[in-house]
Amino acid sequence: FCFAPEGGECILAVRDRVRRFLDMLDGRDYSRDSGVLVATHANTARLLLIELMGFPLEHLWDFRLDNTGLSILQIDGRRRRIICLNDTCHLHRDQREPKG
Repeated sequence: FCFAPEGGECILAVRDRVRRFLDMLDGRDYSRDSGVLVATHANTARLLLIELMGFPLEHLWDFRLDNTGLSILQIDGRRRRIICLNDTCHLHRDQREPKG
């Protein structure tokens, strides 16, 4: 059973789409200094994170992702590391800079 809102996808369909995207990326050759930037909605970002880290779907809601939060993963062969998760410091830039 997979609930889908009217006109939307169920989470399993989104996960299948995420897996196809990751399969497409897997065959590419990236130099050490290159990377991939993905901009997406929070639920898709959650699915990307759990798929890349090998976590089961049950962990989908175990971490918080805010709007415009930045997450960085490092993938080196079979080793995968979360470098940062949901960094939102760029939202508070005006509070850190001196006024005047």
